[in-house]
Amino acid sequence: MLELKKLDKTYKLKKKKVHAVKSVDLTFKRGEFVSILGLSGSGKTTLVSLIGGLEEPSGGQLLIDGIDTCTFKQKDWTDYRKNTIGFVFQDFNLITHLTAIDNVKIALSLSGYSEVKKNTEAMALLEKVGMAEYAQHFPAELSGGQQQRIAIARALANSPEIILADEPTGALDPDTSVQIMTLLQDLAKQDHLVIMVTHNKYLAQDYSSRIVKIDKGVIISDENIKEAYNKEFPPVVMKKSSLQFTSALKVAFNNLKIRRKSSIFALMSLIPSMILVILLGNFIVNLLGYEKDISPIYNRIINDETVQYLSPMSDHDFEWDVKNMITNIQKKRINEESVKALEQKLFTPYDDETLKNIESLDFVEAVFPPNYYDVTIEDEHFILVGLLPEAYQAYQYDFNFDYYPKDDEEGLIFSSDAANVLLGKYNDNPMALEGQSITFNMTSYNSIPFHYETQASNKNQFTTEVIKVFDPESKTTLMSNYYKGYIYASSGYINTLKNQFDLEDISLILYELVDVLDPRAAGSKYLPIGGKNLTDLLLPLRTKNLLQEDMALFSIRKFAAEVPSSNFMMRYQIITKGPLTETQKEILTAYGTLYPSQFDEFAIYSAKETGKFIDKILLYAKITIGVIIALPSILVALILYISIILRTKEIGVLKSIGAKAKDIITIFTCESGMLAITSGIVALMLSFPALNYAKEILEKQYHLTYYLGSNPLDTNVPAILGSMISIVLIITFLGLLPGRKASKLHPRVLLRNIN
Repeated sequence: MLELKKLDKTYKLKKKKVHAVKSVDLTFKRGEFVSILGLSGSGKTTLVSLIGGLEEPSGGQLLIDGIDTCTFKQKDWTDYRKNTIGFVFQDFNLITHLTAIDNVKIALSLSGYSEVKKNTEAMALLEKVGMAEYAQHFPAELSGGQQQRIAIARALANSPEIILADEPTGALDPDTSVQIMTLLQDLAKQDHLVIMVTHNKYLAQDYSSRIVKIDKGVIISDENIKEAYNKEFPPVVMKKSSLQFTSALKVAFNNLKIRRKSSIFALMSLIPSMILVILLGNFIVNLLGYEKDISPIYNRIINDETVQYLSPMSDHDFEWDVKNMITNIQKKRINEESVKALEQKLFTPYDDETLKNIESLDFVEAVFPPNYYDVTIEDEHFILVGLLPEAYQAYQYDFNFDYYPKDDEEGLIFSSDAANVLLGKYNDNPMALEGQSITFNMTSYNSIPFHYETQASNKNQFTTEVIKVFDPESKTTLMSNYYKGYIYASSGYINTLKNQFDLEDISLILYELVDVLDPRAAGSKYLPIGGKNLTDLLLPLRTKNLLQEDMALFSIRKFAAEVPSSNFMMRYQIITKGPLTETQKEILTAYGTLYPSQFDEFAIYSAKETGKFIDKILLYAKITIGVIIALPSILVALILYISIILRTKEIGVLKSIGAKAKDIITIFTCESGMLAITSGIVALMLSFPALNYAKEILEKQYHLTYYLGSNPLDTNVPAILGSMISIVLIITFLGLLPGRKASKLHPRVLLRNIN
């Protein structure tokens, strides 16, 4: 059944070739008990390793039932060891953290037996070697002879045709040695080919049917001393199967139990890291929601090619004028003529004749002046926006068109979000505001503040009806805040309101009323104390929906103090008959500075800056997650790598009994998976109170729910579960790295203790 033809094995040692086995010709049959004798270094162990598939020959042929193993790939050698070979080693090589029966069952699991059949077969094999009563004992609780019997039972697990015993009595006392030799002899009588390496020529003479002597890799004698027990048997059938997952789990679990200290250390390292990953994952998902929220603010309007904005002053010129004005005010030097000139430009940027000229251009369809009012209603701040005439409602940014007022319809239009500001945060029927009479105070026109005398005269106070409350299509966090900031009115009603005021009603300068005897007055009853804010019409809104773009996390940016002035209050909306050509743009620039389609420069600027800020935070959060994941993951990988060194015997034994590379990988992946899942479950339970605690701190410090409408650390269950599952999978699959390393080690290298 086994034939060696000119078998040769050569090693390279310090650039020299060492012939461990030289041109060996041997034939073996079932029923033989062959003892291979030789001195240390004679090549007997190498010869047995070649027969067992632990080594691959350098030359010659190894035939099993006529099949030439020269054609074998690595997986074929694995199947050969599993189906054909049963190893019995000098120092037993039992897996120390498995019981006697589990040491046998792990070999059976490679053949795909069910759990019930594995138990039955394992007990039968233990009974065969006289160890049934010790089935639940660990190797450390057994004598050397008892351990060797278990090793023999394991070797018989897959009914191998060949038993290879390397010094099976070398670590045993004489009486026990006799018992083991008798057992091996019985195996030869029971159809097996038993090949034993030994130094003990007396045991060989007493129990073997054949003795082969080897010296310096060469067979020097081959003697049949007894009749073999060979019979006619069917050829070997190579069965293919893998280590059962339940067995891999058991081995992995027992390994973690044995390395209890390192396992606990790994868990203690993973749990806080996983908590941080879960918290950051929750935070990132919420931020991604904010990122999605802000895109409607500018995506639609900057892509509209048929709307442009025209201003008689550029942003640069306007900012320069404003800075000069504020500087003079701060120095108590007021150039009243320049202030009045700027106020005039702001109140009526273009005269009627210029507007007619612009409207007469053949590519211009309509021109509309800016119409925005800062108003207060019951101490709540809103921006009152003048809608375009009905004929141009399609150009109205971000308004629900289910209801659009008649051009001269009097009254205010609220979103349900804005209505809730007045009715109360927890009001469940914002539509109740519809039809109610309401009083509002104008505080500025196109961001130009009304003079305090105008406000004191109640000239800026109006009473009207809420004609409509609509439910916005967008209900995301930031967009909800956006709708809270705006209310609307028809084009005709807005013009009526504007006609109530003239240039004398507005003022770019803040004054303080002082006693005429005050030396600071210098003959005037007014004392200039500062410039009016011209930087942001939508300041109340900004403070509610904008994150700061620098890295002062969760601080709310106030554009009034930090953003340059803008001339948006001077911009006229130009609706064109199609996308502008370069020539048409040049024609319009003769009337001033042309700006691309935008509802409000700072709305776009705010959204873009917020987007940049969120992108930065997301990047830093992702980097932080990467570092947090990497550190404990590397630790787990190192622990598993170290375990390779500590478990070379175990891995070698598994490979010698037919475990495939993927079986070894499965065991290591199971170990990392158990660590990851255990720490993940604990981290998940602890993350909820940790998240609430962090949220309370942020809320107390920054009032994020007020400003953003929500807190970035609000509990997002899908995000939390997704983060936990992701980190568990990452750490689990890190077990593949040491697993692949272990799986590539050759069993002969792993079992270095074979002599």
